[in-house]
Amino acid sequence: MTLSNQERSRRTKQQISFWLRRVGEPLVILVLAVPALQLAYDSFWGAFVADPFPPATRISGIWGMRLLVAGLLVTPLARLAGLPGIIRFRRPIGLWAAAYSVGHFAIWSMDYGFDLDLITTEILRLRYLFLGFVATLLLVPLAATSFNAAIRWVGGRNWRRLHWLVYPSVLLALWHMATAGRLSGVDFTIMSVLTGFAMLWRVVRGLPKSSPIR
Repeated sequence: MTLSNQERSRRTKQQISFWLRRVGEPLVILVLAVPALQLAYDSFWGAFVADPFPPATRISGIWGMRLLVAGLLVTPLARLAGLPGIIRFRRPIGLWAAAYSVGHFAIWSMDYGFDLDLITTEILRLRYLFLGFVATLLLVPLAATSFNAAIRWVGGRNWRRLHWLVYPSVLLALWHMATAGRLSGVDFTIMSVLTGFAMLWRVVRGLPKSSPIR
């Protein structure tokens, strides 16, 4: 029996969703660990060993920024592509985004010898550092409540409200990276457009549906 194009498309999407459920999430976790492993190698034994802090700070920040934007795009892409299985990637991407962002701050702080007075002074003195600090701080409760037990404890509605903090975090992180000179004009434009698309999609999805005219 010959299958219609619609049926073929439906079966293809079912097969893709099956493999996404089976191997997709562990693969995403492993792939996103690669930059961290490469950075660690370069910092301790490779190209950055002479002065690891500036490149390690820059690279960890860029990866945190990339993954923050990628995390925003997961749900829109899943809905538009008709592949709900992709949504399961949002959690590992978000956790890695938080890990790279916190690592970015930790490496920068390490370069200052974890001198709390000096770190506080610099954050309050320089706007781009303050923006980056707040953006990272907003990610901490999101990462801490990304697990099923935390979702049950907080409650679904409160959890969804809390995780809206990702949007100001991304905007502040973009501002931080741009004013710090960490992104090229092309990178900043691409990330800004993708962030704008994800936020606009959320707003449009949240609009009340108009009832049909009778």
